[in-house]
Amino acid sequence: MPKKTKTPISDSSLPVIVIEDDATTLEMLRMILHSNGLNPIPFTTGLEALNYIRSHDQIGALLIDLSLPDMDGVELLREAKKLRNCVPGFILTASNDATSAVLAMKAGATDYFTKPFDALSLIATLHTALALRPDQVPLYEETVSFDARWKAPLMKAAISDAKQAALSNSPVLIRGPISTGKDALARFIHQSSANSQEAFHEIDLAETPEERVEMLLFGHELSTEGLHRTDGGGRLTKFKGETMYLKNLEKLGLRSQAMLLAWIGQDIAVAPGNTDTQLICSTTADMEELIEMGMFRRDLWFRLAISCIKMPSLRQRIEDLPILCEEILTSICIKGKLHRPRLTRTAMEAITDYSWPYNLMELQNVLSYAMANTRDGVISPANLPMFVTPGDSSTNSLNIGDPGLSSIDEITKASLKATLDACGGNRRRAAQRLKVSLRTIYYMIKRYELAETGA
Repeated sequence: MPKKTKTPISDSSLPVIVIEDDATTLEMLRMILHSNGLNPIPFTTGLEALNYIRSHDQIGALLIDLSLPDMDGVELLREAKKLRNCVPGFILTASNDATSAVLAMKAGATDYFTKPFDALSLIATLHTALALRPDQVPLYEETVSFDARWKAPLMKAAISDAKQAALSNSPVLIRGPISTGKDALARFIHQSSANSQEAFHEIDLAETPEERVEMLLFGHELSTEGLHRTDGGGRLTKFKGETMYLKNLEKLGLRSQAMLLAWIGQDIAVAPGNTDTQLICSTTADMEELIEMGMFRRDLWFRLAISCIKMPSLRQRIEDLPILCEEILTSICIKGKLHRPRLTRTAMEAITDYSWPYNLMELQNVLSYAMANTRDGVISPANLPMFVTPGDSSTNSLNIGDPGLSSIDEITKASLKATLDACGGNRRRAAQRLKVSLRTIYYMIKRYELAETGA
């Protein structure tokens, strides 16, 4: 039997940089992350965090409070992304303010959490982010096929719309949550079109500076004399009959939006558009909200959304989960030269009940974890990650007490009580386990009015 190598759900040794100016809240976050297998590195100021990020290239994720004493959390995220562009960043905000959330996403945030946050969701999200680093991104979502096997009505509708879109060169817009296969669907449209033998170009607008986008698409670059055209022109105007795929459309700058609208309208004075070029865009954002905030042009949106395809989330295609699990497990086994395990009915029920906020990439990551943790060729709920089966007593639950708790105080109190119980009330051992000072333990026992028992 081929030897298995354990593949953890996440590389928890990579530091999670936590920036929070309130010392008590920072310590609570540090305890919660540490007690759930993560490696938090706490900072109270943005400048201290940036200095650390600048001198350390191995960073797992960023958890940034929106209000900091020396700089805005969005500003900090923007500067951090310049240094470590591929590191996922998450924003903590005390108010459910749409403007702040949108600004954070525009600055490169992967997601944001409103205080008091759901600790179960936060821990699960961080574990997933650490497991999905650029060098370990699952490939299933990039290779998923679009055929008659899928049972979910919304998936069938998306495939039908994609086939219809491939019959013309009109712009195509693909909307849907993260990791639902939008990139693969864009390639499917290209391969189903009359231009299938021509090149397929992809630009991730979230990873490409605006000046670079202008140069790639329109042949423009910004110089000291102002905006000018390069001799070769951009890909939209230079390469006839090819497909251009713009990923993360919500990140397109206003200046580039104007140029793209002009190209679609065949404005010769700005760009000699090419009607044989297929333009496909995708987005995960609420574009209507961005339009209302003046961050995306309404007229461009109308031109792009004429042919709009909606990709369903996993929660919207429950009927397809058994097929997806079978395909993903098979691909893992082929790649790792492993024997194919059997997925039990109860494990499939747990998978069906989970919300799958990160869709296909999370499903593949969870199944990879299950494969690494089964020794008898059977995947049961006990082999699934703890955040997939939080209510299953046969698995380890998150160390935050009651998953229904939401406030930081409630979570920390429950976590501290559980640690004290596990240590038989010994405060010194609890301090060692939580990696805090004994003085901190005494302070928190008093703060939360816990019985002072033990040595």
